[in-house]
Amino acid sequence: MILNYTCAVLMIFGVIFFVGVFLGVSRFPDCYCRSHASAKSDTLSTALFILAIAIYVLNKGSIDALQVTLKLFLIIAFVAVASPTASHALLNAAYVAGLKPWQKEKEDDSGI
Repeated sequence: MILNYTCAVLMIFGVIFFVGVFLGVSRFPDCYCRSHASAKSDTLSTALFILAIAIYVLNKGSIDALQVTLKLFLIIAFVAVASPTASHALLNAAYVAGLKPWQKEKEDDSGI
């Protein structure tokens, strides 16, 4: 019973971080800021979802459940390494291609 609530809480936090990804991607001004929002929160929310699934499966208590849980932890490790690496590669390619980062517009001296 408590493990079911733990799984539900982990999934709720995963959804909250996915909403953060949505807001970051839709509201930030350039690809660098958007990618930062999506890469960090997406990795964490995916890990939370998979962790909730692993806890739920491990609750069964069989050898097969243990094997599935170990595979899920390997998936979490892969996502934790691959997602930031891919994000960095994409942003590096954008920078090499000459895409300039967004800068806040400066106020002119007239004060208008």
